[in-house]
Amino acid sequence: MADQRVERFLTTVLFTDIVGSTDLAAELGDKAWRELVQEHHRVVRAALKKYRGRELDTAGDGFFTVFDAPASAVDCALEVVVQLQTLGLQVRAGLHVGEVEQSGGKVSGITVPIGSRIMSQAGPSEVLVSGTVRDLTVGAGFRFDDRGTRVLKGVPGEWRLYAVSHATDDVADAAAAERGSHDQAGRRAAAVRRRQDRPVWQRHPRMVAGLVAGLGLAVVLAGLWIWQPWLPPALAGVAENSVGIIDPARNVVIAAAPVGRLPSAIAVGEGSVWVANAGDSTVSQIDPTSRAVIDTIDVGREPSGIAVGGGAIWVADSGERSVTRINAATRRVVATIEVGNGPRAIAYGESGVWLANSGDATVVRIDPTTGAVGVPVSLRAQPTAIVADGSGAWVVSADAGTVTRLDATGSVTSAPLAVGQRPSAIAIGEGAIYVANSADHTISVIDSAGGRVSSVIEVSGTPVGLAVDDRTLWVADRGGALERIDLDQPTHAHPRIELGSAAEAVAVVSGQPWVVTRTSLSAHRGGTLQIVSSFGNDVDPAFYPSPAYSGLVLDGLVGYEHVGGIGGSQLVADLATSLPEPTDAGLTYTFKLREGLVYSDTTPVQASDFRFAFERAFQLPNNSGAGSFAAAQYASLVGMEACAE
Repeated sequence: MADQRVERFLTTVLFTDIVGSTDLAAELGDKAWRELVQEHHRVVRAALKKYRGRELDTAGDGFFTVFDAPASAVDCALEVVVQLQTLGLQVRAGLHVGEVEQSGGKVSGITVPIGSRIMSQAGPSEVLVSGTVRDLTVGAGFRFDDRGTRVLKGVPGEWRLYAVSHATDDVADAAAAERGSHDQAGRRAAAVRRRQDRPVWQRHPRMVAGLVAGLGLAVVLAGLWIWQPWLPPALAGVAENSVGIIDPARNVVIAAAPVGRLPSAIAVGEGSVWVANAGDSTVSQIDPTSRAVIDTIDVGREPSGIAVGGGAIWVADSGERSVTRINAATRRVVATIEVGNGPRAIAYGESGVWLANSGDATVVRIDPTTGAVGVPVSLRAQPTAIVADGSGAWVVSADAGTVTRLDATGSVTSAPLAVGQRPSAIAIGEGAIYVANSADHTISVIDSAGGRVSSVIEVSGTPVGLAVDDRTLWVADRGGALERIDLDQPTHAHPRIELGSAAEAVAVVSGQPWVVTRTSLSAHRGGTLQIVSSFGNDVDPAFYPSPAYSGLVLDGLVGYEHVGGIGGSQLVADLATSLPEPTDAGLTYTFKLREGLVYSDTTPVQASDFRFAFERAFQLPNNSGAGSFAAAQYASLVGMEACAE
């Protein structure tokens, strides 16, 4: 892989953190402390936006930011200190100016630790700066109080530091203006009374004229705001096998880009948007500015997952036992990594590349530098979705309805956490994990710190994809829509953006949701399915023809999902709520029926019906007339003779 370009430039670094955060967290409790930290983040980011600062890292309650101008950095730090005092928080800040190196998105160099060490010397609600910052901001309206020389840990020499504040205004002139003679004050008071006796349009002709002009301008602006001719027009929907771009301010589709057949996943990073196309085994690269496909890259068969990180694009090839690695700079396949059976989903995090193999119910970690595959972690259920963070990964198992937490080494940290039925997607938000449950139309919210389901959000469709943007959760609905959830008011009505085709996955690009679409499920409803089979017209379940035939016309307790790729080879619950856990040394399987099941004549389906079906199979003769169908079908099973009697 080619070396990343390293840039050196002069900048101002600003570090902040909350003083006494540990004691505050213990005093307030987890929830209240988390909400207070979120408000702290909002205040700091608002100040960064105002003074044109750039956030590089956020670790807990601290920020690492850079500025082009040192005076702007000082103004930002002072405003953050004052604003946070109104919240009952005291922060400290440290600033330094010097050269740094930037490689990729990371900034490094001796200037960075100097700024951090200066901050550690500051007291509550204090902003400390180096002598370099003071020298460069002379005349900018700041007052510097000498705090003497300090030794900064890990930094050579002694450093003179200064506490900075805004210079106090000189009020002498204002005080002198107040001290006038009594006669002058009396004349001014009389003039004011005379002016107040006149009509308002005579007293303030310019103000009245301005109000009239302002009212006219307001009418014009209101008309423009309603019309909004500068905005792109809304589209009626998104064609199948495309990526639709949503305007979150209006909740409408504003653009669409066609991609390959059966797009299955989407990821953002390395300056592009990447879409895995299962139907033609390719990856589409989209320019986020022009919204056009700029390259199509061949990968392994039936890619079902995609992730971006470490200068590469990682693709799970569900039709093969491999992961394809694409160099983001050259847009070329540089490695095909052999993994487990049926790779289904993939995620990139600080702890590595994580892959979920549905075929053998394992998760493996791939070293993003060497491409080495770690020891597979066996799960009790087939993994179908995965997401990663700095401390490990969260794995969804649809058949078991659970989420499993793995640490950075790949060890299971606790028992699987039960969520809803048929969970199909997972996303990470601030302090929470969100899981889409496709069978019961809900979103499970997991407290990532406590490791428990804290709430459940009902949605109106079949959720199959999730993306979090600040306090908004976007839900891809396979029924043909994108649903928007305000996480601060999750019980309020959720706006739905109709797409006209089935949503498969969603990602957020510069504040705009991009949704991947396939053929809508409604497009396949109705009509006639013709089956060519040597088994004739008999659909009596007692005779159980070939699985390929019965799977089309019958429903059992379990079955195979009617999808392409690795998903179609996985046994899933059908009339049962989940796959059973065998007991009694594998001799007993216990099923629980889904609620509300009825026959075509509306008769409720009972558990006793399944026992009757087995008994009936032993009573009906087979085609040869010798013995029962079940006796021949189950001849190899231990104990069959007792059932036949």
